[in-house]
Amino acid sequence: MRLYLQEQSDVELMEVPLMTSWDIKKEYRSLYAPRTADIHIVNVTEFPFVMIDGSGDPNTSPAYAIAVQTL
Repeated sequence: MRLYLQEQSDVELMEVPLMTSWDIKKEYRSLYAPRTADIHIVNVTEFPFVMIDGSGDPNTSPAYAIAVQTL
């Protein structure tokens, strides 16, 4: 994907890598389908994220459309 940024009346081209698909359940099968006798301690790194929170019908709610555009 190409993203065009405009800085000080100059147009700059920046290459943005596309995300590839990743099947986390396949890669960590032992954690997503564990045997009942297994105990796993998993340390997860803290990272920033964005989420949409709300209620109502997403098909008719203008607030939902605005929130999705923000993502």
